[in-house]
Amino acid sequence: MTPPQAALSRGISALLDLMAAALMFSLMALTCVDVICRYFFGTPIRGGLELIEIMMVLLVFAGLPLVTARREHVTVDMVPVSAQRWLRRLHLAAVDAIGVICLSVASWQLWVRGDRAIALGDVTSQLRLPIGAVIYLMSALTAVAVLALATRLVVGQSPAKDQ
Repeated sequence: MTPPQAALSRGISALLDLMAAALMFSLMALTCVDVICRYFFGTPIRGGLELIEIMMVLLVFAGLPLVTARREHVTVDMVPVSAQRWLRRLHLAAVDAIGVICLSVASWQLWVRGDRAIALGDVTSQLRLPIGAVIYLMSALTAVAVLALATRLVVGQSPAKDQ
């Protein structure tokens, strides 16, 4: 990777780390306040469950590119790969290529679903938040994961870095 590409990669990673941290903190704060309001004042936060659901989904999708770029997914080696470096590299490239295809389809289908949600005017039941916007963000974050995989596929990484 060239220095500008590496800097861009670090910047995107830092932004996604910050997004995930902010979402996690917001989830914690909202849950605490909701519990206090519910048990001490008898009134939960209106739409609190909807916000928690949306934040949890966005937290998962914000983590997807990070986990993908760092090759931190839970994996199971079902096919024994010999210790030969070239075979391991080929295996990792094949896994990354399959990941690019699968995540590209997922991102595209999420975008299509977001279009449909916007066209139908889908909103959450209490706060009336547009569901399509959340789905678009899910699609965009999945596309960032695709870019991380595609970059790794083009640039290549030695098996020693992946272990």
